[in-house]
Amino acid sequence: YTYIVGNHDWLVNRYPETRVQIAEMLAMEEPQRFRQKRFEIEGTWTDYGVYACHGDKYDSFNYDGNRDDSSLGDAIVIDLINKFTHKVEEKFGPADESVLTRQLREIDNVRPLIDIPAWIQGVCERSRRDDPADDVKKIWDELVDEFLADDFVRQHDRWFRFDNVDKLQLVLKISSLMPIKKLARIPFKKFLTGTEDYTDYAYCEDQIQNDQATYVVYGHTHHHEIRPLDQQVKDGNVLDKIYFNTGTWRRVHVQTAFDVRNFEFVGWYVMTFITFYRSGEKKGDRRFEVWNGAMG
Repeated sequence: YTYIVGNHDWLVNRYPETRVQIAEMLAMEEPQRFRQKRFEIEGTWTDYGVYACHGDKYDSFNYDGNRDDSSLGDAIVIDLINKFTHKVEEKFGPADESVLTRQLREIDNVRPLIDIPAWIQGVCERSRRDDPADDVKKIWDELVDEFLADDFVRQHDRWFRFDNVDKLQLVLKISSLMPIKKLARIPFKKFLTGTEDYTDYAYCEDQIQNDQATYVVYGHTHHHEIRPLDQQVKDGNVLDKIYFNTGTWRRVHVQTAFDVRNFEFVGWYVMTFITFYRSGEKKGDRRFEVWNGAMG
């Protein structure tokens, strides 16, 4: 079978020993061959009518045009999100001792990510400490200043247009200029609307346009979905072209629909499985099967 890498695991392709270890863990055939062979970044299975990739190539924050290059998203995770939780732990104690630290460690599971300020405020308000929000905010502000001054981040700034770095600078600078509670009330979602809708990208895949595949499978967005793309008649057969997203296998924290001013979030684990069949493999000539699971 095929293991397709994305923006969180692309580094494994740089190291032969790591590739072999992963191939052994996944019980892939002849794992030692991966000393020379890299894992795929996409795959097409014409007998199943499937094209699949992680989907990060359509996210300019997490893909710079080369899957072997670090992206702005890598910097955000390593130099901002991860450092933030580490600094909070230094200030308030390790996760096994501090409810605040333990909950803030879940920051990268908040969806959408733009709701992170509201998540931080809610965690602070419900911690067992006396109003830790100011101290948490101070940590965040210091890291934001360091992050925006980083050479790698500054190199991604394109001076001739309003780009992702400019958007990020605007959001992060606003985040450092006001208390978290006020920040959490700003509708940043409107600023970044549509960034996780990959339907148009799926429809424009070469494999869909040339009828090499009828199904497109992505991940990356952490949001599972099925979207009909097109229906065509070819040689007397109806081709249903569909985009699938497998979502995530991790926990997600989503803000409640009501009492949003109280910064409440509810979390659960999710996982999606998709099976495709060749013609005649499944009773009734079914071609795909999708199972979505949630555990709260």
